[in-house]
Amino acid sequence: MNKLTNTETQKAWDKLGNLMDNMKANILEAGKLICYLLDNDQDARAKFRKVGLTPSFYGRLEKVGRGVLLPELADNSMFARLPIDQQKQIVQGQVTAVIEKQDGTFDTVKVDLLTADPVTMFRCVATDHIRTPQEQRAYIERSRKPTVTATDACKVPWRVVGKLIEFTKPCLLTKSDMLSAMRAMEV
Repeated sequence: MNKLTNTETQKAWDKLGNLMDNMKANILEAGKLICYLLDNDQDARAKFRKVGLTPSFYGRLEKVGRGVLLPELADNSMFARLPIDQQKQIVQGQVTAVIEKQDGTFDTVKVDLLTADPVTMFRCVATDHIRTPQEQRAYIERSRKPTVTATDACKVPWRVVGKLIEFTKPCLLTKSDMLSAMRAMEV
């Protein structure tokens, strides 16, 4: 594959930027047409299906046309229920995210959710709003794995029922664990 020169690369970036600007304008125009057709043609939904538009796709385009979804976010259903001011925060990359530091304390940073990892995105965005820092901290605390206590570590993950060994939780057994279970069957 040929490497592009800096000039060619810049031209490609410029062309992509123009295409993206045109695409936003086309998405907005398509959204307005979808709204017009839904408002003026009682068979519009069936006709959309015939031309290959799924309900979720034309539904998002309708939201764009009605001004409740930004065209830049039309490809991600996760943002479709957010208020428009919060959608603008996402487009501008100005969402406050809570991060947990190594010492277990929390800090807040501004993140660009459009390029953030899925864990950060799901922590920051609820179904219908961007979570507050307090909600994000609670989300982090809920998602922590429970610590194993000394009594949990001592419990064996199996029990003997007659001539059967019943496993009480998923586990890996060593040879000595297996021999212990078999010896318990003999008693």
